[in-house]
Amino acid sequence: MRMLNKQELIPGLVIFQRSDVKHKEWYCRLKVPEQDKYKVFSLETEIFNEARIKAVKEESRMQIKIEEGLPIFDKPFSAVALEYSDFQKQRADVGEITLKRWENETGYINKQLIPYCGNDQITLVGEAKWKGYPLWRKSHGQGRSVDKRVSDWTIRAEMTALRAIMLFAADKQYIPDRNIRKFSLRKLKLGKPRGEAFTPEEYRMLYTHARKWVIQGKDKKEETNKEARWYRQMFQHFMLIMTNTGLRPTEARNLLRRDIGEPRIGEARNLGKAMRGGSASREREQGVGGGSVAVDGHCVEGVGHSLP
Repeated sequence: MRMLNKQELIPGLVIFQRSDVKHKEWYCRLKVPEQDKYKVFSLETEIFNEARIKAVKEESRMQIKIEEGLPIFDKPFSAVALEYSDFQKQRADVGEITLKRWENETGYINKQLIPYCGNDQITLVGEAKWKGYPLWRKSHGQGRSVDKRVSDWTIRAEMTALRAIMLFAADKQYIPDRNIRKFSLRKLKLGKPRGEAFTPEEYRMLYTHARKWVIQGKDKKEETNKEARWYRQMFQHFMLIMTNTGLRPTEARNLLRRDIGEPRIGEARNLGKAMRGGSASREREQGVGGGSVAVDGHCVEGVGHSLP
């Protein structure tokens, strides 16, 4: 970071703009008397005169803290994050949240958030740090997928924990309440990358395995496995319906019995679904994908399979 438009108001009091951010807000650097330390924080304004007045007030506050023997520096992010973790553990002990949630958040804090901004003063963790986290996370870690990329869902969960820590800091009055507006998950450009479509060979393997899987479930006689057998059958039917109709997940959740049409004589028993939703309606009565797959002696266009 380079200081731009550096202005020394009085000895030891400097205001400047930063080179590593897009906005033009002013920052303040205060020299701690009789120590080789500086206190740096945002003045949250782009107007020079307002920044100058705020900086002088902050210098006066520091002098009062020195006279009263109060701590000069704000808490680092790591201290606030660990304090939040202890608070969540107390909530888990009395049953307000699950122990699993506390363990997940503590893992995010220790493994990712503290390495990212643990040494920063809590008041300096702002919009730039917030928006820079996804890129930092993808550059400093590996996921469990085949390509080793960290998924957007993992990053979103970690940033949800980061936002919760900042809300906790605001409740404790470590930071102003107005700073919380910067930590919005809605503005993040995070989405789950779309995977490649199954090939006919991959679909044949999935369907064959699912059929054997369902048969194995029917052989289980114990009453305790009744629910498990039902879920196996539903999964197989769900896979067939999604493949043959090309429904989106949200469309499948809205599928009703009255939406299923009877096939004509000689035609494959694909589902005819009048898609309702949004601003348009459309009819789908076809398989999806390309090529043909032979399953159970039937040749089916696309990668679908006719329902039994």
